[in-house]
This record gives sequence, structure tokens and C-alpha cells, in this order.
Amino acid sequence: MNTVESVLRRSEKDRIVPGLVAAAGSAAGFRGVWNAGTADADGRVPMAANAIFRIASMAKLVTAVAVMTLVDKGQLDLDDEVTAFLPQYGDLVVAEGFGAAGPRVREPARPATIRELMAHTAGLAYNTFDPVIDEYERVTGAPNIGSGRRDALRLPLVADPGRRVDYGTGFDWAGLVVEAITGRTLDIYCEQEIFGPLAMGMTSMHRPEERGAACTPVLAVTGDNGWITANTDFPLAPEFYFGGGCLYTTAEDYLKLLMELAAPEAQRTGILSQASVAEIFANQSGTLDIPVMRSTRPLESRDVDLGRGWKWGLGVALNPADVPLRRRAGSGGWGGIFNTYFWIDPVSGIAGCLFMQFLPFFDQRAIRLYNDFEAAVYATVPNAPGTSGTSHSARCG
Repeated sequence: MNTVESVLRRSEKDRIVPGLVAAAGSAAGFRGVWNAGTADADGRVPMAANAIFRIASMAKLVTAVAVMTLVDKGQLDLDDEVTAFLPQYGDLVVAEGFGAAGPRVREPARPATIRELMAHTAGLAYNTFDPVIDEYERVTGAPNIGSGRRDALRLPLVADPGRRVDYGTGFDWAGLVVEAITGRTLDIYCEQEIFGPLAMGMTSMHRPEERGAACTPVLAVTGDNGWITANTDFPLAPEFYFGGGCLYTTAEDYLKLLMELAAPEAQRTGILSQASVAEIFANQSGTLDIPVMRSTRPLESRDVDLGRGWKWGLGVALNPADVPLRRRAGSGGWGGIFNTYFWIDPVSGIAGCLFMQFLPFFDQRAIRLYNDFEAAVYATVPNAPGTSGTSHSARCG
């Protein structure tokens, strides 16, 4: 049997990835945190178990939880139009291509809903996976959302709401909805309503430098499969805290959120109702599957192909069938561009995350390691489907 320790130590020995921290837990009481490898390109600085990572798009799950706290309070409905809270959203046009005079744009066929923002069916897209937005930013000089500049919110749609799935900036707008309703900035709202109640003291939308700490450096794969330090980061002082990608945390801290959603209702803190937790794992994209996400920027991401039948929940991608000896059908998971990944299996009550910090995203070595880690967790956890594990706690470093 491949144990978590053997999977991660093999990764360290073969330098499959530079370094990592992983965490997993179950409703039955299992908890584990593991660290392996090094944090720097030269392989000299051991990766610490409490290392802080940029988890980028894994912030989407946090923003989804923030939105659902407001649903629980009766302050919004997911099918409300975005413009009911953010009139400026109505200024967005659809970009259909480019002509001699510049971008060709038109009005959208109808307004988008908050649900569509978080189901990636509102027509918003990232430049990393959409050639129209990539070209639009290049031609017009519009800032990318990762700059933290409010002008990035003026980027156009690439489709009418409800017509197709496009992975993009919907959660950044959803975060602004939270701010508009509560009168609190997203960073403060999440600290008070999510991170505080879950004792996630190492998690913040603020860069670690503001807290006197340091973040794990971002590395990049070289042509000979070596590693160099990448000159990339999120801004120290963004103009707004973008709910789709601005979050810093440790694997152990983020696991607390994952277990809040994976565990039975009786074991939760109650930051969300059972109905809202179920909504997170409900199919939000309807008949639209998550397509293959073709990369326009191979240095940032490989193509992302989850397979057939995957749907978007709220901040999670839902697998349509059981994965043998691993997660059950309807589990949710996703990742961040620097190769951080998570899954939540509410049927089995098991969740986990694997944090690395390098580009490009969806690197196949990282994906294989993530899959092997998940399988090893299910082989270790007591009473997991198809397993006979007996260990109840683990930590290695």
C-alpha cells in the first residue's frame, strides 16, 4: 500500500516537484499534515510544515462561503441580478473580436445573476484561457485582474450570460456584492465571518509581509526541467481584494475550511446552514459541462482537461462519478494557478489539499502527485470506501 509518507518522500527523492505541504482529514477524526522537499529553486531551504502559500483561485471557495452566509441571512438570493447590488456591472459589453478600429463589442442579451457569476456562466473570462480577453488586454492596455486594480473590472464579457462556461472573474464581482451588502471590505468580512470562527489564524487576503511573515517563493519550470525563481506576485496593496484569487494561507489552516464543508452538520461550527452547504455541492452550470480550458499562456498554465461531465458548483468543480478508491461522485475540488489543489468529499467526510508553489498550473507532474496523494489518504483513513486504514493522526516533516 502506498502511504502518504511514501508518496511524498518518493516525490522528494526524485525531485518530482521542488517542495510541498499537504494536509488531509476525515469526519472520523483523522488529521494529517506533511511537508517534503524545498521551498527555493536551489534546493537549499527545507519546506516548512507551516509555510504560507499563495493559493490564488482557491479563494473562490472562500468567496462562495461568504456569499452563502448572506443567503442564510436573507440578504440576497443567488438568482438576483448582479446590477441590483452593483449597477456598474451593467456597463459591461460583450467583445466578439477585433477589427481595424479595435474591439468589436455589443450589449449582452440579458443581465447576469449572482449564481451565474459563481457558476462561470456569466460570460466573464481570464486571459490565461481566453484568446479574446488576452488580445483585448494587449491591444487596449487594460490591466489584468491579478493586478488588483479596479480598472480590471471593466474587461468585457466574451459571451451572453447562460450560454456557455468560461472560467473567469465572476468571483471578483461576487466579492464586490458581499461588500455592497455588508458595508465591509471583503478581507474584513471573511476575517470576521469565516477565518475567525474557524480559527484560521494563518489565513488572510493580505500579503504575509504585512504580518511580518514571508510567503513561499514562486518557482518556474525551466526548459531542462530544472527550477528558477519566478518574478511574479500579487500586489502588496491592491485597490480591492479580489475574491477570485487573493488569498494566503497554510495547508493546515485551509483544511479547517475544507473539513467544515466535508463533515456532517453536527460536527460543523455552523457558519453556514445545511442548505447552503448543499448548494455549494449542487450543479450550478446545468446542462453545460466544464470544457477543456485551452491555455493562451503556456508559461502560466497547461491546458486544463478535467474530463467529461464535470460541472461547476460554487467555488468547486464537481466530479460526475466515483473515482475508484478515491473521492465519491459529487465531490468538489479545484486549485490555484501556482499548483495548489484541494478536494472535499462530503459523502465520505474526507477532504485534503496539496500545496506547491510553481508555474505552470496543471503541470502533469503536480497532477499525478496530487492524485497519488489523494489515493494514499483514502488508503489511510479509517472506513474510507474500499479501504481498511487504521491510522487516526499523522504529522511528518
